[in-house]
Amino acid sequence: MEHLDTIVKITTLIAGFGGIAKWIVHRIERGQREVISQHRRDLKLIRKELKKRISRKECKQLRAECPCRKEA
Repeated sequence: MEHLDTIVKITTLIAGFGGIAKWIVHRIERGQREVISQHRRDLKLIRKELKKRISRKECKQLRAECPCRKEA
């Protein structure tokens, strides 16, 4: 009987630690998914902003052609 009691106690401890380990791994994976999704959103915004930008050469040309530009 004592062996059965000892086996039950050890099994309970192992199950408890296993449950805690599973919970910790789940939390880490969920955090990683959130970080990855935020990273993807940030990259989308960066790509969107880069599409709006023009090169320095184009900017210089547009400034030269601007009718508001005053030359001394």
